Amino acid sequence: MTEQIFTSLGVVIGVVLITMGIMKFFKQPMIIGYIVAGIILSIFLPHIISENIAIETFSKIGISLLLFIVGMELNPLIIKDLRRSSIITGSLQVIVTAAVGYGLSYLLGFDSITSAYIGVGFAFSSTIVVLKLLSDQDETESTFGRLSIGILIVQDVIVMLVFLFLATFNGAGGGNQFLAAAIMFGKMILLGGGLYLISRYLIPVITKKIAETQEYLFLFAIGRCFIIGTIFYRLGFSIEIGALAAGITLATSSYRFEITSRVKSLRDFFIVIFFVLLGTGVNFSTAIHYIPQIICFVLFILVCKPIITMLILGIMGHTKKNNFLAGSSLAQISEFSFLLVAMGLSSGAIKDPNIASIITLVGLVSIAGSSYYTIYGEKIYGRCKACTRYIPGNRNRSYKEHTDKEYEIMLFGYGKFGSNLYSTLIQKHTEILVVDEHPGIISMLQKKGVPCMYGDAGDVNFLEDLNVKKTKMIISTIKKFDENMVLLKTLKDLNPHLIVILISHYVEEAIKLYEQGADYVILPHYIGANHTSLMLEEY
Repeated sequence: MTEQIFTSLGVVIGVVLITMGIMKFFKQPMIIGYIVAGIILSIFLPHIISENIAIETFSKIGISLLLFIVGMELNPLIIKDLRRSSIITGSLQVIVTAAVGYGLSYLLGFDSITSAYIGVGFAFSSTIVVLKLLSDQDETESTFGRLSIGILIVQDVIVMLVFLFLATFNGAGGGNQFLAAAIMFGKMILLGGGLYLISRYLIPVITKKIAETQEYLFLFAIGRCFIIGTIFYRLGFSIEIGALAAGITLATSSYRFEITSRVKSLRDFFIVIFFVLLGTGVNFSTAIHYIPQIICFVLFILVCKPIITMLILGIMGHTKKNNFLAGSSLAQISEFSFLLVAMGLSSGAIKDPNIASIITLVGLVSIAGSSYYTIYGEKIYGRCKACTRYIPGNRNRSYKEHTDKEYEIMLFGYGKFGSNLYSTLIQKHTEILVVDEHPGIISMLQKKGVPCMYGDAGDVNFLEDLNVKKTKMIISTIKKFDENMVLLKTLKDLNPHLIVILISHYVEEAIKLYEQGADYVILPHYIGANHTSLMLEEY
C-alpha cells in the first residue's frame, strides 16, 4: 500500500513537472499546467487516481491548509470598511446569477430541478482559485483584491447555508426538518462565539509562550488547523470551513506572518494535487454530446457573471477599474459547485448523471479563463479603453467640488508612506488634495475634514477631469508601475509645468519613469518617508 501511494505520487508529480515546464516556457498560468496534468492523467493513466484514495486525501489537506492561511489573512479590520459593499454585492450577485443561470439552463433543455442546482452552482466563485491568483499577483491588499475577498466570504457563508438547508431537508423527514435546522444554527452560534472568545483572550497568551520555539509555533498552527477542522466535521460542518475558522482565530495574532510563511510551502505541495484532481474529473466521452450547452455555460460564466458583479459594484460607487478587476477575478465556478451537483445526484434530485461531467468541464474552462483575467486584467483593461465607458463606476459625492477647486499639491495614495508625507507637507501647504481608491481611507479622511477624492490613478477619464491647471506638484505613492506611467503621461499632457514625483520599487522601472518625464522617483527601499518629506520641502 505504501509503495503504491509513493509510486502514484511520483507519477503525478512527474507529469505536473512536465506540464509546468511547458507552461513556464510559454509564460502561461501555473494553474493551467496543474489542470492539464490532471486531464493527461485521466486519459492515459486513469488508474493512478481512481485506485488511490490517498490522492484525494492529499487534495483535501491542501484545500484545508489554503483556507487556513486565507483565514489568517482575513483580519476583521481588513474588510471592515468594505462590509457594506461586500455583503450587498455578494448577496445580490448570488441571487441575480442564480436566477439568470436557472433561466439559461431551462432554455437549454434541462428540467426545472436540475436547472435550479446548476443556477445556484454557477452563482458561487472559487475561493481557492481566486485567493491563489491574488496571492501570486500580490493583489490581496489592493482595493479590488479586498473587494473580491469580501464578496467571496459572503458567498462562502451563503453556500454554507445552502448546504445546511439541503443536508437538513434531505436527511430529516416531516417535522424534524426545522428542528434539525435550528440545532445546526445553534451549533454555528456556539462555535462562532467560542472561537471568538478563544482568539480574543486565550490565543495571544498562548502564542507569546509558544513563539519562543519556532518548531513549536509551526506545529501549534498546523495542529490548530486539524483539530478545529475535526471539531467542525464532528458537529456536522465541513473540514474546510473548520480550517478557515481556525485561521481567522489567528488573524489578529502578531505571529500570523511567521506562521503563514512556514505553512505556505506545505500548502503549495498539497494544493497542486487538488488542481490535478480537478483535471481528472472530466468524462470526455459523455461531455462531447453536450458541447452547445457547455459553450453557452462557459460564456455565461466568463462574460455575464463578471458583468453582473460590475453592475452591482458600480451601483455601490466603486471605480470602473476596480469593478472590472473584481468582477473578472470572480469569473469561475466554485469547488462547492461540484459538491452541490454531487449532492443533487446522490439525493436523486438530478436525474441525468452526465451533469457532473458538464459542470466539471465548465469549471475547468472557467478557472482557466479567469486565471488569464486576473493575471492580465490590467493590460486587458488598458487595451479596451473604448469599452471602459460602458463599465459602471462612480466617484464619491464631493467629486465635482474637488474637480472644480484648485489645489497646490495632489497626493495619490494615502497609505503608510503617503500619510507620512501628508503630515509633513500640510504643515506648510494648506491646499493639498488626497486621492485614494480605498473607500475606508476616504471615509476616514472625510471625517477629519481632509480634502480628498475617491478615484483610480490608472483611469485616464478620471485623471482628465482633474483641475491641474494651477497645480504645482503631483506626488504618487502608488507602487504599480503601469498606473504611475498613466498618471505621468496624462497629467503632464494637461500641464507640462507640473512637478511629478513618483514611487518605484525597482531601479529599472524608475529609469523608465524618468525617461517619460518624471521629475523625481522615490525608491522606498533606499529612502524612508520622513527623509523623503524633508527632500520634497527643499525640492
